Amino acid sequence: MTQEKLLLSKTFSKQLNIGTALSNFIDNILEIFGEKTSVYERRPITFSEYLYVEMITFSNGFQIRTSLKRNPETFEIEAFAYSEPNHIYLSNLTSEELYLMYSLVKKERENMLNQKYADVDQQKLEVLSSLLMNLKVITGEII
Repeated sequence: MTQEKLLLSKTFSKQLNIGTALSNFIDNILEIFGEKTSVYERRPITFSEYLYVEMITFSNGFQIRTSLKRNPETFEIEAFAYSEPNHIYLSNLTSEELYLMYSLVKKERENMLNQKYADVDQQKLEVLSSLLMNLKVITGEII
């Protein structure tokens, strides 16, 4: 299960409408990714006068869920951007890219297994082992 990660939060003036605040917020997100990134696709999920949620896919493959909500007491707009997994992007990876990921994870896991038990971050080793098994399934690697 993937835990959502807060990428950005911002509060906008009560004078703005949600559409203008969203446009400004998207510009702020684009600043994080750099000037070569653009909006690839926008999909509204929920919208009203007081709440607007949208899934945005950027040209670099990142998928961000934005949530803008007007505070009923102050009328300011609170905006949040959460990083979301992009499963479609995974399906577009080539066999070579997936195999390279598999090789890198396998090498890192082997390096950890060659360390003293006390020096190994067990949680990281568990994640690497799980990732290695998932990549084996994806790449069709048996051994």
